[in-house]
Amino acid sequence: MKRVPHENEVDKLESVDRKTIYSIRKRFDGNYEFYVEYLNFDNESEAYYWSQDMLPRPSIFGSVIDAKAEIYAQFSQFLNSN
Repeated sequence: MKRVPHENEVDKLESVDRKTIYSIRKRFDGNYEFYVEYLNFDNESEAYYWSQDMLPRPSIFGSVIDAKAEIYAQFSQFLNSN
């Protein structure tokens, strides 16, 4: 299912099964944070949709590289190795 990136999204990482997105977004103060988005299936309407954690992960990063490093540290078992 097509996912529309958020306005302040600067990068993303996808899980191997392509059902989870780790979205890196620029904050108003110039730092970065990441959100986890999941592809879900609604049985009633038989449609897929994207949902995300209501709050970002509890870390603020000074760069996209730092945010990616933290995502890999926490979720490497779900990500491609490259």
